Amino acid sequence: MRVAAALFSAALFSLVRVAAAFILGGLVLTRASCSGFILGGLVLTRASCSGFILGGLVLTRASCGGFILGCLVLTRASCGGFILGGLVLTRASCGGFILGGLVLTRASCGGFIRSGLVLTRASCGGFIRSGLVLTRASCGGFIRSGLVLTRASCSGFILSGLVFTRASCSGFIRSGLVLTRASCGGFIRSGLVSLVRVAAALFAAALFSLVRVAAALFAAALFSLVRVAAALFAAALFSLVRVAAALFAAALFSLVRVAAALFAAALFSLVRVAAALFAAALFSLVRVAAALFSVALVSAALFSGAAPLAATTPLPVNSPGLDVAAIGGLP
Repeated sequence: MRVAAALFSAALFSLVRVAAAFILGGLVLTRASCSGFILGGLVLTRASCSGFILGGLVLTRASCGGFILGCLVLTRASCGGFILGGLVLTRASCGGFILGGLVLTRASCGGFIRSGLVLTRASCGGFIRSGLVLTRASCGGFIRSGLVLTRASCSGFILSGLVFTRASCSGFIRSGLVLTRASCGGFIRSGLVSLVRVAAALFAAALFSLVRVAAALFAAALFSLVRVAAALFAAALFSLVRVAAALFAAALFSLVRVAAALFAAALFSLVRVAAALFAAALFSLVRVAAALFSVALVSAALFSGAAPLAATTPLPVNSPGLDVAAIGGLP
């Protein structure tokens, strides 16, 4: 029993060991085959994916580089042409605007200066003529009034002198006759001496009175003449100054108003012409810029439409990725 049990145990243990060895060998073979199959699949997948990705990246890089380069070239050309055209148009428009402004400014300033000179000449001529007319009229009136007053004063002075001379001579003759008559009735010698003395005294008194009265009348007439002449001259001069100031103020105000109106008209015309020139230049510049930008945009759109067709082109037959996939990744 013990021997049979030992033999059975040994046979069972051997069978278990053989079965375990067989199972272990199967597992090792299964693992080796699975590992080789998985490794080969991974190598083939990696090679094919790497070739595909590399080819796609190369094609994508080439197409993107060409597209970007073409876009940059077109953008640079369009921007260069746009900037150059804009600068040329801006220079031409600014040159025309500045030239037109200078021409208009010169014409307006020339017309303003000519009109100002004409108005100044006319106003100064009228002022000088009116001043001469007023001076002539005032001097004529002053001279006439002076002559009239001188004639009147001289006539009054001569008339008063004649009246006083006649009165003094009449009194002297009467007193002489009275004294002669009285002295002839009395003592002749003493009367003659007294008559001569009285006649000399009366003649001296009459002559002194006549000179005093004549001097007083002449002084009064001369003072009145000087006062009236000074008053007339002051009135004429004041009137002349007032009329001259009024004429000069009117002429100056008219000149200033006409000059301001001419300057405003010239400035308004200059501003309108400058605005029209600037608007025309700006409109032309915008139209040319829009045309250049449209050409550049259409060129970029055409080039971007041709680039995806180049990116979707199939790989050639001798591609490195197909060669790797054909040999299964084996060396």
